Amino acid sequence: MQENGRTPPLPAEHHAGIALRPPLDGSLSFVSREARTEATAELVARGALLVEVSSPPASVRGRLTDYLDEQIERELGIRGAKPSYDTPWSATQGSTVQRLRDQLDRARAVGSTGIALSVGTLAQLAAPSLTPEDSATVRSLATSSETNPLAVLLDEGDLRLNGYFDSRALSTLLPSVDIQRVQGTERTLVPPYETETVVDAKVAEKGEHRATIAASPLDAARVRATVGIPARSQSDMWRSWVVQLEAARGPQPLSAFERLFVSSYMPLETALAEGLKDPRAMRTHDAFRAAFEHMYTDAFATFGATGRRPRLVMDAFDVATNHARLHHARTTHVLVVDAMRYDLGVIVRDQIALHARAGVALTSESLLWSALPSTTFRQLETLARGMDALRAPLGDEDSDSLRGRSTDTVRRMRVGSRELYTLDAVPAMLAALPAPSASGAAHVVEALREIGENVAVTLLRHLTTLAPRTLLLVLGDHGFTVDKRGNVTHGGATPEEVLVPCFAYFVGELH
Repeated sequence: MQENGRTPPLPAEHHAGIALRPPLDGSLSFVSREARTEATAELVARGALLVEVSSPPASVRGRLTDYLDEQIERELGIRGAKPSYDTPWSATQGSTVQRLRDQLDRARAVGSTGIALSVGTLAQLAAPSLTPEDSATVRSLATSSETNPLAVLLDEGDLRLNGYFDSRALSTLLPSVDIQRVQGTERTLVPPYETETVVDAKVAEKGEHRATIAASPLDAARVRATVGIPARSQSDMWRSWVVQLEAARGPQPLSAFERLFVSSYMPLETALAEGLKDPRAMRTHDAFRAAFEHMYTDAFATFGATGRRPRLVMDAFDVATNHARLHHARTTHVLVVDAMRYDLGVIVRDQIALHARAGVALTSESLLWSALPSTTFRQLETLARGMDALRAPLGDEDSDSLRGRSTDTVRRMRVGSRELYTLDAVPAMLAALPAPSASGAAHVVEALREIGENVAVTLLRHLTTLAPRTLLLVLGDHGFTVDKRGNVTHGGATPEEVLVPCFAYFVGELH
């Protein structure tokens, strides 16, 4: 099977080689506890992705959108769905429907016919009634279920709860009230979700106006309730990443851990580098990183003796051979991109997909693990010596072999009895970045886009030189970390240094 294959566009009823069943019929129902069990069993039998949500506690009153979003994202992550970096439900007005559509598309992508959302009673949120925000969430679920493969099951007792409908302008509620002037300031009443212009009478005499305030009644009420302190950032998708990382307790299956790394850890790492300052997010990120460093350092010491280990960078030749056999390739090449960590690899992959010529297909993408210490010399040693490098490692050394060479070209190198290709552009471009400034890690994260585009151009140029029916395995040898001051380092055991991307490209017609 292909792993997340990036082949030419498939018909709508297929995804990554998986035939999809007809979409689920959407509905919103209020059911009893007895009928809920039967209804959920029927929905699962029809191929729906079941998201069971316990009765929301009073602590999430007014934040039902976030609560449901976290539950759906967690279930999508368990099923192996690709992460989404879209704006969360609560970030902007009217985004709930768009967010649900994105989640429904991702559920369909992993073979489900739709999403079945089974929610416990909302009674704890109704004190004495649902908030306007929670009422809007329920209305959005009802609207989405009419035209999308979304089945929502609510408790039949919730029919008696009180809620709110859309807010209305005071001008429609109090038609007989005239606009009043208060201390020389005139306020014009406007319909909801439009702008409100405040005109100062003294300033207006000079032909000037105050700034226009874009706000809905709901936004204005929130500002008053929080004394002007923002209740949330522009995007709070990081909350779901934090929840998933905090829920990962104890031993994890390797595949589940790798999905967690892709869908939660690296997005949170990027958000923190771009300026997220939430204390809970920083604590969760640091705790997860420290636990992984401790675990992997202890486990790596046993790899040479037990043979029980994840797929390492040293297995690249075997991985390439297996993919070549699967796709009947005549020739196999391995290309190692120095310091290509996961998020940089994703940029490279997407750029190649945009600009690759016809006849070049991404047949699989996966993760490999770097040997410790996570340096280029160490990975090349394991590629050359195999298991012997784990049992009796050589001393690491700082290679100066790149001095005087062009780092933007692919070089051929012999490791042991085999040959591979290497590209050393990333370390050179990272070293050329401006010195760390007050922006900290942000300037490095911003530069990754340009670095990825440059690497993609070089790889595309190399792909044009390969003969038809050649399989090219592109992988990173190790990653790197960026501290709060913007310093780039490597050689440690953090997740971003250890887990590296691996892409298999096939040149020629793919059968």
